[in-house]
Amino acid sequence: MREDDRSLAERRFEMVYDRCYPRVAAFCQRRLPADQADDAIAETFVVAWRRIDDVPEGAAALLWLYRVAHRTVGHHWRSRDRRTRLHTRLHAVPEDVTAGPEETAVSSVEVERVLRAADRLNDNDAEVLRLLCWEHLDRDEIAEVLELTPNAVSQRIHRARRHLAKELARLEREDHRRGPVPGEGATS
Repeated sequence: MREDDRSLAERRFEMVYDRCYPRVAAFCQRRLPADQADDAIAETFVVAWRRIDDVPEGAAALLWLYRVAHRTVGHHWRSRDRRTRLHTRLHAVPEDVTAGPEETAVSSVEVERVLRAADRLNDNDAEVLRLLCWEHLDRDEIAEVLELTPNAVSQRIHRARRHLAKELARLEREDHRRGPVPGEGATS
């Protein structure tokens, strides 16, 4: 590679890195424990550096990086036991994230129940819901990240929501059989 081409590639990489790093980092941090998330972030940007000519311009660069990060995270997931993998990913949400209006309107017991229900989902259902809810991607963007058709994504979202609702109902029945949880409407 000529010096001018290398300099141009370095500047382009720096622009992509500066613009996309926070969102790619958050993407990885929500899915992996801190020590593994740092590795996944670094691996994602190593791929971007090596394939800088393949990185699209503008907003499409973020979706391209999400796709790379998705694959990178998947490699980390496959190295662990399924149960440990799901539990760790769902509880890896950074504590310093400010709660949105949905979270503040829902009690911590309900949030915990949703997390427990999501913990019971298969990998595909859990990931499509994370992309939809945590990354705030629309159907077409999710399709690009997962390399599926938008119709397939719509079907996955529908199925994942249905499975999550079933798991929530099961947990509510189990919790009801056990009796009131401290702090969940119990009066003394």
